[in-house]
Amino acid sequence: MSLGRLLGELRILGASGVPVTAYQWGPHAEQWGDLRLPPDLARPPVAVPFHGGFWRSFFGRSIMDALAADLAVRGWASWNVQYRRAGCGGGVPQTWDDAVSAVRFLEGVEGLDLSRVVTIGHSGGRTSRCGARRALRWPLRSRWPDCAT
Repeated sequence: MSLGRLLGELRILGASGVPVTAYQWGPHAEQWGDLRLPPDLARPPVAVPFHGGFWRSFFGRSIMDALAADLAVRGWASWNVQYRRAGCGGGVPQTWDDAVSAVRFLEGVEGLDLSRVVTIGHSGGRTSRCGARRALRWPLRSRWPDCAT
């Protein structure tokens, strides 16, 4: 990543002004996430970005911080989750189970419109988001064949 791009993303994060609440959604140290709620919007729709990084512990949810902040500014609640990856308790099936559990955690959070949830996957996070949608039996609306049923 270039220094200019990094600084641009940091400006988005700093300028968003959207408060972040961290939640531990599971017992493992890697099972947590940041929830950002858009200001002055009751029952916002929810976007759940799943970070990529080849499922390795070196990469984490911070990859998606700028996107999560931007979504909240645009009226979406964003649930930017961390999950177990190879090298920190993950693998098959733990990583995919975590994707499902992280999204299910939202059922206990008041004030969200869970009839309007989208999942977003970057690189390796794409398979996590598809698995979560299938396991939760949500309709899959995707332009991309990786989530076709």
